[in-house]
Order: sequence, then structure tokens, then C-alpha cells
Amino acid sequence: MQVAPHITVMTGPGNHSEKLVDAIKLYGVPVEVFRYFPDFTHEFYDHKGLLIKTSKPKITPQIARFAWAFCIRIPFLKKRNYHVYLHFLLYDSWVKKRASSSSKLLWAWSQTSLQTMKKFKKQKKHIVLEKPMIHVLSWTTILQQAYKCRFHAYYFSRSLQKRMLQEYEKAEKIIVLSDFASNSFVQNGIESEKLTKLNLYVNTNLFKPAGAEPEGTFNILFVGRIDTLKGAGVLLDAFERLNTKHPDISLTLVGANSYELQNRLMEKKENIRITGYKTPGELASYYQQAHLLVLPSAQESFGLVMLEALACETPVLASVKSGGPDLEKLTTDVKTVDPSNAFEIDNALLFFYNNRSRAKKTFSMFEKYNKDYYLTQVNTVIKNYL
Repeated sequence: MQVAPHITVMTGPGNHSEKLVDAIKLYGVPVEVFRYFPDFTHEFYDHKGLLIKTSKPKITPQIARFAWAFCIRIPFLKKRNYHVYLHFLLYDSWVKKRASSSSKLLWAWSQTSLQTMKKFKKQKKHIVLEKPMIHVLSWTTILQQAYKCRFHAYYFSRSLQKRMLQEYEKAEKIIVLSDFASNSFVQNGIESEKLTKLNLYVNTNLFKPAGAEPEGTFNILFVGRIDTLKGAGVLLDAFERLNTKHPDISLTLVGANSYELQNRLMEKKENIRITGYKTPGELASYYQQAHLLVLPSAQESFGLVMLEALACETPVLASVKSGGPDLEKLTTDVKTVDPSNAFEIDNALLFFYNNRSRAKKTFSMFEKYNKDYYLTQVNTVIKNYL
């Protein structure tokens, strides 16, 4: 017999949704999960975390696909990302209708959950909002500074911005992933008491040391979308400056190419390699063969690639606008720089070039960035409301 769920979980865009769902399933109460990707799916789990029922809507996904296809064919709508907005709206509407009235807690996901949050708020239920990015107003400011334009593929329409701002207001607790993300909310008027930071983790059975030092030239690694927001242009500039004085270096760019930097990459030197997207299993070897991972993003809510690199004993140079400063407090193998300050970046790259050593698996860091600690943090949040 199916037991009524105590917790309703929504998902959305973000690369840690599976970690969150797994943690909540292990709390020890019945849970219902509404998956956003790759298909709208409704799942029920018992108090042991075992799947007992799953279902998918028949009509809603078809409407969502039609709305997406329609919007991306109209430049005005595509430019303002209305295809994304409508997709979130349809998912949210479906969840609102299907969510169990017996749930005592909604663990919502930013961008996809406003209507369902309103329903739970009206029923005087508890609401936690997972926020896998910084405050939307800070995001918009950084985006406009990076691209010097009003609209971009990463731009959130006014409707979606308004939607997220309302989600912030209705949530009792907002989950963030770094101090940088937390500060972006405080700077926009959200009280710090409303924010809770959860530390992510990586699979250390997959991401682990190779047992040998990287051979050959000093290899700098970049993992992520090859675009301006991720700082790929900033890194290319810094690499070229360092390469003029030190020819024994190489740069490996791992990730999807957005073609923003296509002209520069077509003129790339032999010591710059572009691999395209790699699976997590393939990524581990790239970390192991690198002397340094560089994350020069204009903004990151955290930056999971840093943990992946450190688990492989690869040092990290990260943007101050990321989770880098959080890790820098716990290990000397992470250094942070202002991605807009070329002098800082050059000095930091030169430091790592002259000090080639593997990162040490610092206990104080992996004590706080591991699966057990994450589960404990999620359990603590749930206990406050059940």
C-alpha cells in the first residue's frame, strides 16, 4: 500500500539535483519527487528510499515541446528566453496539480516552482527553496558587464526574473552553495537568517589521484562551457601572456564550445587543445594529467569542478566570484583571483608554474565537502520542519 508522502521535491536546471534527491530519500520518511529532466516524471519512495511507483504525464510534455519549438523560431521570444519560461511554467502547473496534500514540506527548485510554492503557502506548509545560482539581480548585473548588452542567451526575461523574486519571498529557507552566492542575496535585501549554505561533494571513487606526477609541459586545464561568462577569454589572454615568456606550457579546454570565441580559437596555437564535452568518467584522467585547474568565471554559484580537481590532487586557481574562497579557507592548494584583474591572474599562474606540486587531500576540507556531511546538512534542514 502506498503511504502518503511527507516531503515533496521539485527539480530543475542544475548539476546537483540527483545528489539532493538521494539525500532527501534517505531521511526516513515517504517522499514524492517531481523530476524536470530529461522527462517530467512523478516518483514515490517509501521510508527506506525505495522506489514504489512512477508515472509520467501524457499531454503536458507534448505541450512543453511545442511551446519550446514555437518560441525558438521567433527571434523576439528566443532572445528573451520565453521558451525556457514557458517550459518552467508548464512543469510547475503539472506539479501543482499532482503534489500530495499530505506533504508537510516542499523542497522547491528555483525557477520551476512558484505556483506550487503558492499552493503550499496557502495550505500553511513549509517551503525550502534550492537555489543553484546566485541572486537573479546580481546574475543580471554580472551578465550585462560581461557581454555589454541587454539581451543574451543567458539572460533571464523580466517575467522569469519576477518569478524568481517571488520564489525568494515565499520560501522560508533558501539553500545556497557558497558564501559568494549567499552574499549576493544579502546585498539584494534578503536576511542572512533566511539563507543556509550546503556543501556539495564529488564521487571520490571516480575522481582520485593517478599515483604519478603529470609528465611533459606545464599543463593548464579549463573545464566548462568555452564562453565569456565562464572566463575562457580571460584565460586565453593570460595563457598567451605567460606563453611568451615560458614556451613550455600547454592549455587544455574541456567542454562544449559556445562559439563566442570561435575566431580566437581558430587561430589557436599548437599548445592549445580543445577536447569538447567529456563524461565524468573521462574527465578524471584530464584532472590527473593537469598541473593546474583554472576556473576564471565571471560568476559561479560554487564550481563543482574544483572539488573534482582537488580529489585528483590537482591544485586550483579560481575566481573570487565562486566557491573558491570557501575552499581557500580550508586548503593552501586553492588560490583565488579577481577575474577582471590581469595582474592578479598572471602572478597566480606564474606562482603555480614555479611551484609544481600535487594538491594534498586536506582533511579539514574533505571533512566538510563529502557525501556524509552533505547528508547531515540536508537532514538538519528537514528536521527543522518535520
